[in-house]
Amino acid sequence: MRARPPVRPQGAGGQAGEARGLVLLGIVAFLVFCVAFAPARLLTPLAERIDGAALTQTTGTVWSGSGRLVFTGRDRGRFGWSFRPLTLLTLFPGIDWTLSAEHYRLGGTMNLAPGRAALSVNGTVDSAAVNPWLAAYELSMAGQFELRELHVHLTDNRPDDARGTISWSGGRLRYVLSQRPRTAELPPLEARLSFADGPEATVVAVGENTPLLEAELLQSGYARIGVTMLLTRMLGQPWPGGGPDGNVVLAVEEKIL
Repeated sequence: MRARPPVRPQGAGGQAGEARGLVLLGIVAFLVFCVAFAPARLLTPLAERIDGAALTQTTGTVWSGSGRLVFTGRDRGRFGWSFRPLTLLTLFPGIDWTLSAEHYRLGGTMNLAPGRAALSVNGTVDSAAVNPWLAAYELSMAGQFELRELHVHLTDNRPDDARGTISWSGGRLRYVLSQRPRTAELPPLEARLSFADGPEATVVAVGENTPLLEAELLQSGYARIGVTMLLTRMLGQPWPGGGPDGNVVLAVEEKIL
């Protein structure tokens, strides 16, 4: 009979190698756990890098969570986010997001990378959320706004693409003309956002094509808004001299960027 070769006991070097492998595996598992379950509060310093912004009362993780969004000292609602891992493959990481408060319900996507950003928005906004901003122009509106497939892309903090639609349910418009308060009843309107030489918007009555307002963002950072003959008639203040309904008869500019 052939003799069996002697069984050699495992050396100390092999046991040490196995121990190091187990330690390394434990460290990797721990790091994966920390990254996967990193608390949402770690995003607070990142939010504060935006002037006037803060994220408070956070819950969840950095990958999927929510918090109160504060901007310029005012609570803007509950902001929720969910990271989309596949966007890492495009080197343009993004999240799905929502923002909810008493007078609006918004949601969409957001992608960020050095020097560029993309934002999409859908949702509804009550006029009560818009009127505080309109008050500076002595305007107030009734009704509700709906944002549909609104997309904006920015490079170096300037828009280079924009599209989508913002609809208004119609109703009473209050404004001041010649230091006298006035009111007008307007039909449902929609603003069609597009991009040619810059972001442009055309406001029309729903189902119509004749412009009521024409707005564009100029390279200088000013926004130019033109009022047409048709809108002056709808407001009960027809522009003297007549002319085609779509003619711009009054234009104003204001610094935006």
